[in-house]
Amino acid sequence: MPDYFSFETKELYDKILITFSLSNSFWFSLITIPVIGCSYILEYSSSNAVIQTISDDEKRGRIMSLYNMSVMGIIPFGNLFIGGLASITNAKTALIFAALCCVTGSIMFYKQLPKIERLLHKIYIKQKIILE
Repeated sequence: MPDYFSFETKELYDKILITFSLSNSFWFSLITIPVIGCSYILEYSSSNAVIQTISDDEKRGRIMSLYNMSVMGIIPFGNLFIGGLASITNAKTALIFAALCCVTGSIMFYKQLPKIERLLHKIYIKQKIILE
């Protein structure tokens, strides 16, 4: 199910972000950054695929524009907040805080997965993507 894949990639993102924030080695940090980017792309694309799959054809464009605007539109505010926190404390503390926020979001998402799966299962049956 794409939801569990999305959770696993989110979990990978969280772990690597924590690892990156605790790293004191330039070369190790340089290696972790592409993994962070790849895990973010995997999570975003799997969520994107699920939303496009369950959307009605006539509403898909509007739904995707709202989804993309909400996901991509919130990033600058998070960057501003973490940058402000880094100027008050330091970059390491700000990144650890960001990683902990991501972990909290992952836990909240994981707790909702059974409910999301039940809702998606009904939609997948209705759209004949899976059989009963």
